[in-house]
Amino acid sequence: MTQLPLNPGFGVDELERTFTLSELLDLDLYREICASFASLTQVGLRVMDDTRLLLVDAKGRSAESCSALLADDSVQQRCVQEVSRILEKEPEGPWDQSCCRHDCFLGLRYLIAKLFHEGTPIGRVILGPYLPRGQCLGIDGDPDALEIGCRDVLGEKITCLDEADAQKALRHLVRMTEGLIFVGYKSALTSRMHLESVSASFADLKEKNRALRESYEQLKELDRLKSNFLATVSHELRTPLTSVIGYSEMLLEGMAGRLAEEQHAYVTTIMEKGEQLLGLISSILDFSKLERGCLKLSLQPTDIVEVTQSALSTVVPMASRQEIHMDVRVADDAPREIVADEGKVRQVLVNILGNAIKFNKKQGSILIRLQRFARPVCAPADEDVPAVFLTTEEECVCIEVEDTGIGIPAHELTRIFDSFYQVDGSSTREYGGTGLGLAIAKGITLAHGGFIEVESEVGKGSVFRVILPVTHGP
Repeated sequence: MTQLPLNPGFGVDELERTFTLSELLDLDLYREICASFASLTQVGLRVMDDTRLLLVDAKGRSAESCSALLADDSVQQRCVQEVSRILEKEPEGPWDQSCCRHDCFLGLRYLIAKLFHEGTPIGRVILGPYLPRGQCLGIDGDPDALEIGCRDVLGEKITCLDEADAQKALRHLVRMTEGLIFVGYKSALTSRMHLESVSASFADLKEKNRALRESYEQLKELDRLKSNFLATVSHELRTPLTSVIGYSEMLLEGMAGRLAEEQHAYVTTIMEKGEQLLGLISSILDFSKLERGCLKLSLQPTDIVEVTQSALSTVVPMASRQEIHMDVRVADDAPREIVADEGKVRQVLVNILGNAIKFNKKQGSILIRLQRFARPVCAPADEDVPAVFLTTEEECVCIEVEDTGIGIPAHELTRIFDSFYQVDGSSTREYGGTGLGLAIAKGITLAHGGFIEVESEVGKGSVFRVILPVTHGP
């Protein structure tokens, strides 16, 4: 079936549009049917659309005999005139009411019938030529005017038919064709409706994509403004806060005179809360740098065991308040020296250890393991080497932090590294913080070319693994 083009203006008028005959018929299949019909009846058959475009030309027995007559110029000229008259003839009304006949100058007959679709003519069928039974060949009714040799050839090749049989054959062909037209119309209409539905859905989807793209650009701009705001505010807050902490330290050291016991306690609280606030502001500043891609790493050979011990000593006071026991175990095959930013790696471990302490149980424990980790990587493609041999291993160090804390629900594990996200996000939550610690830890680890993974079970604790490459950064 000929594929119909999309029409954006689909509607009631489109449903009522008259299709062309070539659109409604599977022409390849229909030509095979007509060829079989012509072979069976031994009579030629032509089908044209309403513009007189020839769609089917099935030759009958008369094709070879007629070609012999065309050698005579006068006969050839009259044959051309006969063809024009046949094409100009218009059957009146449907087949059941009339059938147009045409007798050529040789006494051969053609039957012409219209093809209709929903009462509208969309083509015509021409059956012939054939010799009506009981009639003789001749020129303009004179048998003697036709040479005996030509008459003998025509007599052998031309099919003789009773008029009733010829009309019956044509009637069956017309009804069969109109049946195929009806089936083709249903198929074409269904196809057009489907295509128009797809076109409308595509246009709607395109509009939604445009709106979504605009929303994305707006959100992207808002996110950029938010990051700039956080960076600016955090930077501006650090300066006065550093002064507050510095003057608190000077007061505690007695540089402005001896403090009473109660005054000393107050200033100590001021300094502790100031340092806590400075830590939050530093976290926000680090996060904004990660978001903007402005985080700079100072990569150099780093003793990972010393960095781990340094991070551990940083959180010892916090762990002591909750009577949490901490231990470090270094595997024999664990790499000691890696290429990394020592300060940033320490920050990652401090953030993870801080969470392990904050969400641990009183008198709980934290175990830090350092061990070797081999990460599979794909080598550059080589046409001479099978793909199975292109996979190599990259040496990494795995820093594993296992705690005996409250654990993390399974459905929250994929979100704990999101910025500003906390498992308990209510205003009455038991544990404080900004929800940036793990997000910053993940960002720094990724910047080093590593990754973080976590396993946890509610009530039994969590295991965080930080994997960092040994020999190179990102």
